[in-house]
Amino acid sequence: MAVSHRFYTQGHDNVYLFSWDSPKISIAPIDEARKVERSQSSAFLTKSSSEKEFAEDMKEAAVVYPLYFKDQIPRKVHKILSEFHELILGHLPNQLPHMRDIQHQIDLVLAQ
Repeated sequence: MAVSHRFYTQGHDNVYLFSWDSPKISIAPIDEARKVERSQSSAFLTKSSSEKEFAEDMKEAAVVYPLYFKDQIPRKVHKILSEFHELILGHLPNQLPHMRDIQHQIDLVLAQ
């Protein structure tokens, strides 16, 4: 396995090109204008307490994967959940949170 690959940069376009095995790969920054908007109408997860509520949730979703839990929540777990209720969302968001840019800084120190 090769550790390093010969690459080419197109500085003005901020694009890097290299070959890995046989395909040629180009890496470019993400264009914010080209990002695809996700549908805001469907939730990732919905909790329904009744058959009527479940039927309403099914009308709003394009795809449904129902899960049914027949066991009751143990009292110890229920006590913990009620103790930390402010940390648990009442309604789940329709999408994942936006990715945040992570910037790293490495300080190079000369060995003496």
